[in-house]
Amino acid sequence: MDHDKNKPDDKEAQEDDISIDFSKIKGFFSGKDSKHVKEHNKNNKETKNLDVEEDKEKKSNLQDKVHDKSLNDKDSEEDVEIDFSKIKNFFSGKDKKPREHTAEHHEKHHDSAEGDEENIDFDFSNARKFFSNDKRNKILLTTLLILIPVILTIFIRLQPQYLPATDAWAENSMENYYKNSIAQQVDTQYPNLPSQQRQALVNDQFSQFKKANQNDLKNQIKQTSEYFKTGFRYEENNKQYTFLGDLDSYYYLRQATNLNNKGTICDEIREGKCIDNHMVAPLGLNVETVMHPYGIVYLYKFLHFFSPSVNLMQAQFYLPTLLAVIAAIAAFFIGRRLMNDVAGFFAAMFLALSPLFITRTLGSDTDIWNIMFPLIILWIFLEAYESRNLMKKIVLGGVAGLFIGLFSFAWSGWWYIFLFILVAVAAYLVFEVIKNYLMHKHISKTITKELLHNGLIFLLLIVSSGIFVSLFTSFQNFSGAITAPLHAASTLKIATHSNLWPNVYTTVAELNEADIGSIVGQLSFGTPIIFALALLGIIFTMIKKKPDFKEYILIGISAMVYFYLISSGGLSISKFTYMLILALPVTAAVIMLLREKESAVDVKPAFLLTIWFLGMIFASTKGVRFILLLIPAFSIALGVTIGYIYQYFTRWLMEDFKIRGLLAKVSIFVILCLILISPIKIGIDSGKSFVPSITKGWYDSLIKIRDESKPDAIINSWWDFGHWFKYYADRRVTADGASQNTPQAHWLGRILQTNNEKEAIAILRMLDCGANTFFEKINEKYMDTEVSQNVVKQAIMMDKAETIDYLASLGFDNAEELVQYSHCDPPENYFITSEDMVGKAGVWAHFGLWDFDKAFIISNAKPKPLLEAITILKERFNYSDEEATRIYYDVQSLSTDRQMNDYISPWPGYAMSTAIGCPNKEEIVQCSYNMGLSNNGQTTVVLERALINISSPENSQIVLGFYDQSGNRLQESLGAMNELVIMDNTTKKYKSTNATIGLSALLASYKQGNETIYRSLIADPLLIDSMFTRLFYLDGKNIKHFEKFSDMTDITGTRIIVWKVKW
Repeated sequence: MDHDKNKPDDKEAQEDDISIDFSKIKGFFSGKDSKHVKEHNKNNKETKNLDVEEDKEKKSNLQDKVHDKSLNDKDSEEDVEIDFSKIKNFFSGKDKKPREHTAEHHEKHHDSAEGDEENIDFDFSNARKFFSNDKRNKILLTTLLILIPVILTIFIRLQPQYLPATDAWAENSMENYYKNSIAQQVDTQYPNLPSQQRQALVNDQFSQFKKANQNDLKNQIKQTSEYFKTGFRYEENNKQYTFLGDLDSYYYLRQATNLNNKGTICDEIREGKCIDNHMVAPLGLNVETVMHPYGIVYLYKFLHFFSPSVNLMQAQFYLPTLLAVIAAIAAFFIGRRLMNDVAGFFAAMFLALSPLFITRTLGSDTDIWNIMFPLIILWIFLEAYESRNLMKKIVLGGVAGLFIGLFSFAWSGWWYIFLFILVAVAAYLVFEVIKNYLMHKHISKTITKELLHNGLIFLLLIVSSGIFVSLFTSFQNFSGAITAPLHAASTLKIATHSNLWPNVYTTVAELNEADIGSIVGQLSFGTPIIFALALLGIIFTMIKKKPDFKEYILIGISAMVYFYLISSGGLSISKFTYMLILALPVTAAVIMLLREKESAVDVKPAFLLTIWFLGMIFASTKGVRFILLLIPAFSIALGVTIGYIYQYFTRWLMEDFKIRGLLAKVSIFVILCLILISPIKIGIDSGKSFVPSITKGWYDSLIKIRDESKPDAIINSWWDFGHWFKYYADRRVTADGASQNTPQAHWLGRILQTNNEKEAIAILRMLDCGANTFFEKINEKYMDTEVSQNVVKQAIMMDKAETIDYLASLGFDNAEELVQYSHCDPPENYFITSEDMVGKAGVWAHFGLWDFDKAFIISNAKPKPLLEAITILKERFNYSDEEATRIYYDVQSLSTDRQMNDYISPWPGYAMSTAIGCPNKEEIVQCSYNMGLSNNGQTTVVLERALINISSPENSQIVLGFYDQSGNRLQESLGAMNELVIMDNTTKKYKSTNATIGLSALLASYKQGNETIYRSLIADPLLIDSMFTRLFYLDGKNIKHFEKFSDMTDITGTRIIVWKVKW
């Protein structure tokens, strides 16, 4: 890349890299001040003079080829060479001063001395010849610099297969066990010992115990670790395999299995469309063909040829590792093109070590393609524009279009790198036109031959991309690239769709909004200064290798700006202001370059990196998943910064301090490598701590369904783990991670949230009969979501005959046809409630409680002027003028999508993960919760216990404790719950008129022989007696239509209950 006034050529690029000329280090090892060495080298004087003359001739030739006077002091003058023909003198001792020998001593050892001389007199002539080739040395060094990040990538990414995290778990488990045992003994012997002294004594005794029982402890830790590992592995053909890491990987594993077994990813072909018949049960769903399953299968066939024990799941695990290696290599060559080998090395290293990159791509999902392809495309793009050969430019431009087409086959968001490159090249062409005009002051000279060639590549890139995207996907996919980002930005986080159904994407974790501080922290290994250095890399692509005064000023001001952006003040400004400030130094550099007539710095990389940073920072504020897409630009820019620092300081040491070239280069390189210490540890720890999301408990639960259910059975639960259900149980699901943003999310949430078992069964039957088809058929008549919803909710609660009559009364002539989607003879249904759903309760209950009236107000009244909105509200809901006006102004105050979501539906949750047992003492059941309610910075309020009066529930009380920040109890206070629910054979509710807290308490009684036992939990009133509460917390208490099928607790302590629906 141009950093001086000349366009780069291969020799210039070589001069900036770490290059060791092994034919010239004789001066370093020969020790020219040594008297004996001088005598020893006397016979070689002529040879040395000849070498010097050859060096001078080579340098003269090189300088003749360089067009810029600033290149006269480049690194070729400072290379250090090794003359291997003379290293043998060093090892043989011929250059040392001879020891004095007695005649007797000489005679005694004469024979052995001759033998020793014979043994150590090595011939280094072949080694000298091998390392005297500059080109070969360059290749060897480049290979070494590539191998380091490649090997590190492989090491980090293969770790999860062996589950090293369980070793730390086992060690902590053993340590906690023995420390607790020791603590109990200490408490018995010294009951009044202060806590600090107690802990010190426990630690001291544990250290002694550990020292005395090292071998036993090691064996116990090893056995415990192996036990933990079994919880994340499955057995196949008498061999243990580790599960894949995440959720979506199983979606592609099913497709890969189909492709390997049937030659197509489809479960079936309907009307020429590829159908996954396990999705959106019982209908199935048309799915797009993408690259990932093909990559899995091809890699599987290759690996299976050499190792038959490799299965598809293992091949899918290895695939991201292979692609990450390719990405690291591409990053190296990009950094090398932009600066030098050192820049390439650090770019590849920071990419390989990024904890976000590692954790997001270890799970065997498709994210790895979204990193690899942009890097390959960028590499080819740069090579195309840097080539001076027009035909090579054209070929590389076409190849770049080919890889853009392949990227479109891998991911629907392919267009981002395509648009970034187009905008960067367009800006570059405009820059060149303006610069030429300012230089020549004549329009005819603004369009140069070089500019025409670059414009041709620009058009070729568009055309070739259009061709290959259309071939691999469709022309519509290509033509929609311009509008795709606008569509994504406008729909990703809206609270409600235009049809009033909820937008589930607002609750997908990876689509949560990120602030600037989070973006900077996740990219920079927790060290924000690294982010500032990366931004400086953009500036370093726009200045010469030997900066002039103006460029020093630019670097200084840019550094101050970028360091401000990582300060607390900079991180707190709005995202648009942040992005504007980020672009200011680049703008200043562009203006400076326009004013320099002789400068030939290439601004394309700076434009592209700036656009990449700005675009992905904005995208990341809409969804944290997009931070991943900023990692390539970040790694490259950071590598450029370090590469520039390397070349600057090596030149400084060699010119100002006359330090040998090899010593200067190696010293600076080693110092710069210290930057990698923390990232390497973070990267390795990221791989070491990664464990699969799925466990043996989930696997056993789903295999039991597969083995004991009918082939047409349907599994229902919240959508998160739908891909697991489809792959392991091989049964259809209502919703999964590829179909979550559908009306089914509302219906499933309603099943879990309602306290009416009849309603839950009615919704399940409707879903199993026709998914959301019943609603869609009803809505064909009304074209009104609210009206159709009301009809559906009433119809499904009736029996079949009543529903037919009801629909007929509403004017549906095809009522008997419609009920096949609501009252069919449903297939087997398995309903799963698991402990992870406790933490997700706010989400599924939010969608289950979705208020379509409020959604209508947000979609149809809020955007309108006051008078028009009032008219709409009065006509729709029969509001008065006053009420309509109040509601209008209420919704106008909602400025964010989250606020609108809150307005439409609440987010209720549970205060406890499990129900607790409560002792019964003389009609007063005492339940101890010890649950924190609030903390104002000075006082913590704790719900300590409830005193529930069985005979007079309305007189029940709760005890609140007040504690200072040191944990000292200040006082207590009696109060009342919002609601008390007592559940025996029936459910009774007691609403408090003077509630102290807004939560509700549930007390469930069970008969155990002649004794009654009680269990209790605290939750939001909207969930306290919900179907999920009764199925998960209370083991199906007072439930008629759900029969427990299996109940397992996995290695992590997560409970998984499968229910078989009794229609």
